[in-house]
Amino acid sequence: MPEIVNITHPLASPLSLPVASTFFQRLIGLMLRKSINPDGGLLFVGRKESISGSSIHMQFCFMELGIVWADRDKRVVDKTLARPWEFNRHPSRPAMYILEIHPSRLDEFQSGDQLSWSVNRVC
Repeated sequence: MPEIVNITHPLASPLSLPVASTFFQRLIGLMLRKSINPDGGLLFVGRKESISGSSIHMQFCFMELGIVWADRDKRVVDKTLARPWEFNRHPSRPAMYILEIHPSRLDEFQSGDQLSWSVNRVC
């Protein structure tokens, strides 16, 4: 599990997120869960930068999630608070990575922040 590091604004505590890189992992995401640990969540890895390709849905999600989108250089391009059962959320600019995190952690990320982690890509 990669540890997410915010180089621009250090995080209050580490975020170690499992990676969702396959179609099925990305489709399921955090569906059907009622809660997540404040230091938990999921890191989605896209194949390329895109606005539509980095959209998320909150169908069958029973909790709010903090969503952070980052581009291919792992720079934050957008963030939002996603609410249960919302159909479509997407970033304002193309993104390749999506962090689904506990809503209490959302303020630790700002547009333009440089993030770091290491992921072994699955194609």
